[in-house]
Amino acid sequence: MKQNDLGRQETAIFSVADAIDSPISFNLIGGQMTPKKWKHNWYKNNRETVIKKSKEWYLKNRKRALLTRKLWKRNNPNKVKSLKYKQQAKNRQLQRRHGITLEYFNNLLKIQNNECAICGNKFRNNKDTCVDHDHNTGKIRQLLCFNCNIGIGKFRDSIVLVEKALSYLHKWL
Repeated sequence: MKQNDLGRQETAIFSVADAIDSPISFNLIGGQMTPKKWKHNWYKNNRETVIKKSKEWYLKNRKRALLTRKLWKRNNPNKVKSLKYKQQAKNRQLQRRHGITLEYFNNLLKIQNNECAICGNKFRNNKDTCVDHDHNTGKIRQLLCFNCNIGIGKFRDSIVLVEKALSYLHKWL
């Protein structure tokens, strides 16, 4: 390894240790697999390890990560404002939180005519649209507006509490 201008050692895209530990081999001379393809396959086969290490790094370097993200957004305003960037961000959020894709989310919107499943109000934008799901099983139910989602959450998905609240309202209205 050679040193760069800052006196640090330059590293390859992947380390030799990764190549030794991995069951995947590559041969640059024979043209079987490029380093990029090899790295992609390695990440695919070691996904759990990568996620665990990424979370550990983030917990140790949270301030640095947030600052880096903030600087990137400041230096790339056109990318941040672009529809493609927003859709990719929404897709990542849906995948991470609910295990669904943006395409599935948009199909739910179309099925529900862009309306809340409880109150029937039209969704103004994706920010006030909530994916209602069972907290025990993770199963997706329908899309709700922010207020209806909060209401169900406050009743802890309990039909008994909702019925008690309904009888209370009937008593006073």
